[in-house]
Amino acid sequence: MRFLAIVLLVLASQSVSAAFSSTIQCSDPHCREGTEANITFLIWNNINATTHVASVLLQEAETKTIFASYHPNLQLGPNATGKAVFPWKIRPPIAGVRTFDYLTCIEAVIITDKIDDPAMICPDAKRSMTVLPLSKIECEEDSDCKNGACDTRFYKCRQNAADQGSLTGPLILLAALAAAFGIGLLLRKRKKEEFI
Repeated sequence: MRFLAIVLLVLASQSVSAAFSSTIQCSDPHCREGTEANITFLIWNNINATTHVASVLLQEAETKTIFASYHPNLQLGPNATGKAVFPWKIRPPIAGVRTFDYLTCIEAVIITDKIDDPAMICPDAKRSMTVLPLSKIECEEDSDCKNGACDTRFYKCRQNAADQGSLTGPLILLAALAAAFGIGLLLRKRKKEEFI
């Protein structure tokens, strides 16, 4: 399983102060488009008041489009920690680009007598994720290939030996043997001529 870790982020806004980290764990070793991944957020309430975490989310760095979100509705007392884990179906990469940048964010509010809207806390640091797009997948099993050989490590059909030029080695060996045989015949002929 592929495991993408995101470093600890310590963030603050006027409404809430929190620290959190997140990880994305793909079920497929290449984080193939359309497969499942688990997203885990660990959140630390580092203030002396109860904090309500309304949602955790991932958004595209450039467009700010949210592409994965979860509403854990966590209430964390002072210095408490909470965890939010949710499944996510890996989305297609933008315009076929395999690696895309995103931000991790939480929406949270300090619980007081007055009701505030949750503050969105997102770091400025971009994170990257590499996805194997479906457009790059040639095969998933041997029957998907004309020659009946799928390399499932890379989802590519193995080339025929003739296509790969892997006959070059045996051809070179045959040429070398033919040359050696020819030289052997030539040497025998010379010996015969010297003998006569």
